Amino acid sequence: LQDRFDNISNNVIQNIRGSGISFLRWSGEVRPGKHINLTGNNIQDVDYSAIYLYAAEGINVQGNLVAGGGVGITVAKSQYCNIRNNLVQNCAIGVDVFSDEDALQSRYNIVAGNSLVECGEALRLGKRASRNRLEHNYIMGPAN
Repeated sequence: LQDRFDNISNNVIQNIRGSGISFLRWSGEVRPGKHINLTGNNIQDVDYSAIYLYAAEGINVQGNLVAGGGVGITVAKSQYCNIRNNLVQNCAIGVDVFSDEDALQSRYNIVAGNSLVECGEALRLGKRASRNRLEHNYIMGPAN
């Protein structure tokens, strides 16, 4: 059973130019029952995107702390990913779900139960993103 999961857990990543953790054209369903989990990571002050999913499939992003920087979590051209129960704070964009002009779309992703605190834009659902569920997220703006 253990070989059915790949876990990237409990890492501290700080002060990175670019992206903290990236999955580029990665499928969490490499074989039946195979899943990729990103859990409990502490990612701070990343210039571009703390967690970057590009053309990814079936990746679970849960219980991570993302603080400061560009985009907290990017879901680009990806499908069937679960973005749940993360704390994203002080980022330009909290969670960004989108696709470019080509045929690959971001769809069937779930963004739920996240706390998005003091982000310039909390949730952004861009073009060519369809059939995604964004629900039960907590959004708090900056204190005055």
